[in-house]
Amino acid sequence: MADLQLTDTAIEGLRYEQIVCRTREYFKRSNCPRVQPSPIELGASVPPEILLQIFVWLAAVDIPRSNKSAGDLGWIRITHVCRRWRMVALAAPFLWTDLVSLGGNGMMTVLHRAGNLPLTINQYVASWDRFEEMQMLASRIPQMRILDVSGWHNPLHLLFDRLHEPAHQLETLKLRVPPYGSNRKGPSIRGPLLSGTCLSLRHLSIYHVFFDWKDLCFPGLISLELVFRESEDNARLADARCIPSMSTLLFALAKMPSLKTLKLHHCISDSPPFDPLQKSNSAPISMPNLSTLDFRLQSALCAAILQRLEVSAGAVMLVPHVHLWKPVEDIRTLFRL
Repeated sequence: MADLQLTDTAIEGLRYEQIVCRTREYFKRSNCPRVQPSPIELGASVPPEILLQIFVWLAAVDIPRSNKSAGDLGWIRITHVCRRWRMVALAAPFLWTDLVSLGGNGMMTVLHRAGNLPLTINQYVASWDRFEEMQMLASRIPQMRILDVSGWHNPLHLLFDRLHEPAHQLETLKLRVPPYGSNRKGPSIRGPLLSGTCLSLRHLSIYHVFFDWKDLCFPGLISLELVFRESEDNARLADARCIPSMSTLLFALAKMPSLKTLKLHHCISDSPPFDPLQKSNSAPISMPNLSTLDFRLQSALCAAILQRLEVSAGAVMLVPHVHLWKPVEDIRTLFRL
């Protein structure tokens, strides 16, 4: 049985064929009778190590689905097969770290079973009828590994009110709310995002959510997306809603040496001429790993940023409406990359 022991590596590289093969090997080595065992006897005789591997595979392919009433339990149905299977699943907290809305007390139950392990929630859509779930998620931000949520900002305010706190295990943060109207204040996070520093953060995607950029430091970041609604008066919005100036953004980018993907849409408050700090702090910023740039900015802003970034040859640059760029020098800046 030594070769059947479960390890983290085995869990990550698990394949259905491997499970079947190893299960067959186990029964070949066992002194099983030649008479075909019943399904109940077969299930009762499978060792916990193999059961766990089967459960891991099921959790990857039969994902629970949520809706507004009661969700599809997916792989969790195995906990209802028999007491032995249930006990094996409940004794493995790592099986319960991918959160999903199941209706009723489903979220609370899954959180309890996951214990203190890092949590993942993907493509979660916030709504008022999930208010209690939002409270639970907000209280677990320090425990999150992946936090990917969307929806109108009013139901999401419970999360926004806590995202200024440290989250030392967070690797991915995606916040997406619909564009706000011209006479409507967009959502904001009070204070610096994640206390201003998060060494574990690898992916940050923010759509129409404002936060304080002062002293921001995410040195391990690989991808950064900042998307806001186009406005004729970004400078006015910056005072109340924390759109960064170009110098502030460049200062933050200088502390992201591992960045590979950069997406900036209408997320800079400056209008030419730029602030004095930007002019005085003109040292180039080396970004050797940056391979994809996606900008929707004023041509002068775009050109000014490109003049400051040192990227490797072959980087892909996505800039819409280049034919509208003026003056010609801005276009030359783009094509010199």
